[in-house]
Amino acid sequence: MLEELNITPQQALQQTAQTLIALSKVLAKIAPGITQIQLELAVEACLAEGCGSELPEAILEKVFKGAAPATVLKPEEFDNKLQDTSQKS
Repeated sequence: MLEELNITPQQALQQTAQTLIALSKVLAKIAPGITQIQLELAVEACLAEGCGSELPEAILEKVFKGAAPATVLKPEEFDNKLQDTSQKS
């Protein structure tokens, strides 16, 4: 495919990164919480695979500049938090 486009792998990577940033910005306007969590999960997946996480971290920083990490609860933690909240009401 790169031969058809007549671009170098480095150019392809840069263009792909810019495209992903643009798409992530659109998604962040539509569903910011879900977008942030998915980007954070991409960072974790890359780290788990041992391939580094520079690209998803850069996208996360560009789209959610300085944002605190999203809080993801395990299902049982969510149930407990929901129960605590309903008891306080």
